[in-house]
Amino acid sequence: MTLAGTVRSVPELTSPAARLRDSWLASRDEWGRDVHQDGAGLRADDDVDSPAGFARWVGRLADAADTARPAGESRVHASYWWITEDGTYLGAAVSPGQGTGAGPAQRTGDLR
Repeated sequence: MTLAGTVRSVPELTSPAARLRDSWLASRDEWGRDVHQDGAGLRADDDVDSPAGFARWVGRLADAADTARPAGESRVHASYWWITEDGTYLGAAVSPGQGTGAGPAQRTGDLR
């Protein structure tokens, strides 16, 4: 998109990726380390500060959409998406899988 001669990128939905760790951590720190972020899929016991822990969490987010695996106790299958622009994390959204019975409050992600 060109606006007054300036080329700008457009935010896009991408799958969560470990390569976005630095910008994800910067966003998390901006919100606050202990602040709940709707749509992020982050649990209290997730270790996102270490590279290995962050990669495990990103893997769990990918696994959440796999209907061949059990969703887990009190969980539903879901697709997690990150909003990115120019390789920078901007926010998150989640879409519960088909047939979950989730109501409107559970179907929306917080686009942060």
